[in-house]
This record gives sequence, structure tokens and C-alpha cells, in this order.
Amino acid sequence: MAEFLAIHPDNPQPRLIRRAASVLRADGLIVYPTDSSYALGCALTNKSGAERITKIREADRHHRLTLVCPDLSMIGMYTRPDNRAYRLLRSLTPGPYTLILKATREVPARVRHKRRKTVGIRVPDNPICQALLTELAAPVLSSTLIMPGDDMPLNSPAEILDRLGDKVDLIIDGGLCPAEPTTVLDLTGATPALLRAGRGPVESLLLKRALSPPDAYNKSMESLTLIQKIAVYAIPTILAITIHEAAHGYAARYFGDRTAEMLGRLTLNPLKHIDPVGTILVPVTLLLLGFPFLFGWAKPVPVAARNLRKPQRDMAIVAAAGPGSNLAMAAGWTLILAFALAFAGSSPLFHPLKLMAEWGVFFNVLLAIFNLFPLPPLDGGRVLSGFLSPRASLSFDRIEPYGLFIIVGLLATGVLWKIVGPIIYLVTTFFFGLVGG
Repeated sequence: MAEFLAIHPDNPQPRLIRRAASVLRADGLIVYPTDSSYALGCALTNKSGAERITKIREADRHHRLTLVCPDLSMIGMYTRPDNRAYRLLRSLTPGPYTLILKATREVPARVRHKRRKTVGIRVPDNPICQALLTELAAPVLSSTLIMPGDDMPLNSPAEILDRLGDKVDLIIDGGLCPAEPTTVLDLTGATPALLRAGRGPVESLLLKRALSPPDAYNKSMESLTLIQKIAVYAIPTILAITIHEAAHGYAARYFGDRTAEMLGRLTLNPLKHIDPVGTILVPVTLLLLGFPFLFGWAKPVPVAARNLRKPQRDMAIVAAAGPGSNLAMAAGWTLILAFALAFAGSSPLFHPLKLMAEWGVFFNVLLAIFNLFPLPPLDGGRVLSGFLSPRASLSFDRIEPYGLFIIVGLLATGVLWKIVGPIIYLVTTFFFGLVGG
């Protein structure tokens, strides 16, 4: 029968913490509290303990255990975060996040992802867990305590003792835990990828970085060929930018201005809308230099406001047409996502389509909400100008020569994401929620 230790949740007794650490050093398997739920844990060197965890969870061979560490210094021993990932680590730890990073040779091969050479890392914000890890001076190999057939982690120490008393060596009673899984982030790519939304606030992540759309844990882009990867990102991105710009031109023609049509910009040919500097050079340069944000622009569609029937009103509608087209495309990609999910089991070809649809939803929402920010030369600035009095509109439009510099400054300082990030999250969640994503 498992040893049962009742430890104070806020002021852990050192004697009991030492006892729990000694069980781990002796290759024991324990149940302990974290800031998200109760978890199963063993020493990193304990191969049989890892096998016991997998057996209790009835997990398949693809299930990866997480390294639970006390602080950033220990994370640096077992992973190789780049500068951007390290800055994000500092802001998210300790906390209810599992972070996927490239593993060092200190991580046993049986723990690393076989192809990607990655490992999940955690730094929980729980006094008992922190005291135990500090006493152990080593990471704990861990997995959330969700029993086979259950949807939620076990949260009652008495129930844990009843169900696992003969399967583990020690159970720590630290009171009730939140009983909600961690938020899982993959930090190995150019931008953080949200793999699972959990207890860690997603809104705060969107304030710091643009996240890739959610995807299944450990089943992301590495399964695709190079051509498929290019198609997944390129097709939705090119369509979003092209139709956004063309929508401005078609709306302008409807209200009386044929400037875009005469200049050949009423087309779905993406080459007509790409700005070599704003669409290619600036984003690629920012990416290569490791900037914490990406920024770019397409070639604006020319609109002569004087040709519009009601210039101030019609200009606002023309400006809104671009973001409106992106929201319409997000809805379209949602339908494609529903189709891909419905037939996902019939053919592996539907997996790239699913990824493409997820990116299509996310990128179109991002483009729409970002462009609706009420500052010229963004579309939102022109929409706001349409609702002002003629005199106020004229004064407001004088900001436009400085608007680009203001936007870059707001992006660099993170202020812009604090405003648009939660909106992007809510709208994206709405679309994914329509198909149960």
C-alpha cells in the first residue's frame, strides 16, 4: 500500500518534503500536486518508473512524459531555447504551461521525441512541487493523473489513494488542485504554436506573440512533405492578401471610382498586389534578425475619394471591404475545416487540408482585426474617419504620414497586441468552436 503524506499546501513541512524526495531517489513512483492538477512522477533516471506511469495511464507508445523543473537554470541544462523562446520562458514560468523545446543530450533518448528531438518542460507554480524539486535538485518525469476512461484529472487525495494505493509508492495530499490541464506551447518554430489551450491564459500569449492555430499535440507539420508545408501556409496567405486588396478595388468601383480597374488592380493575380519591400523583404529580414514580431504590407489598391458618390461615407465602406473579405474567408476556411474533420479518417490527404484550413482561419482573422485598428493608414483608421465630422476627419487624416512609424512602435513595445490580441483570440475561438476545434 502506498505511503500517504499530508503536506501543508502553502507551507510544506521540510521533513515530509525530504521523505518524498527520498522515495523519488529510491526509484519510487509518486503522486504529487501541481498548479494545474495532480500528477504522476518519478526520477528522470527511473526507466521502470516511466513504464509504470505509461501502464497506469494506459497510454500508447507515442505519449510523451514531461520534465518538471524548479526553475529556468535547470531548463537550460535539458533544453536549448533560442533568445526569443528564452524571453517567453521568463514570462511564463513558473506557471501552468508545458513548453516544447529542443532537447539536449542530458535528456534520455526514451524521453525525447524520436524524430524532432524535443521534450516537454514544466515549471509549476505550486509550493509543494517547488519545495520537492528544490530538495531533489533534479527534474521529475511526469504525466497528468488522468485515469483511463476519465475526462478530467483525479483531484481528491482520498480517491487517488483508493484507486492507486497499490500502484504507486507514495501519495502527497496537498489539498484540492485546479484539475485543469496545462496550456501546451511548441517553442521550436519561428513563432510559438499553441498545441493545447488549458489553464495557462491564452490571451496573455497572444499579447506577446502571434500564435499558430491550435493543432493536435505531437501531430503537427513534421509529418508533411516540403511541398505540403509550403501549400499549407502559402495558399491561405496568398488568398487572404490578394482578396483583401481586390475587395477594396471592387468596393470602390461599386461606389463610382474606377481607378483600380484602370490600373489593372481589379484582379486575383497575387503578383499585382505584392509589394517587394513590404510583402517580402521586411518580414523576411525581421524573421532572420530574430525580432519578437513580424510586420509587412501589400501594395495598396489606389482609390480616388473624389470619384466616390459620397466620398467620406463611401471611403469608410471601401476601407471596411478588405477586413470584411478576410472575415468571410475565415468563415469559408471554417467550412473547409469541417469537411476535413468529417473525412479525416478516410484518407491521410485530409490532414494537410485540415492544417491549411486552420491556418486559413487564423491568418484571415489576424489580418482583419489588425487592419481594423483605428489608425491611418490602416483600414480601421479610414473607417473611423468616415464617422467623424468633416473637420475632425480632416484633422484625423493628418496622422497618416506618421501612422506607419506609430504602428511599428506599438508592435515593438507589445502595446498593439495588448489591444488586438484578445479580440483575435475570441474571434478565432468562435470560428474553431463552430466545428468543435
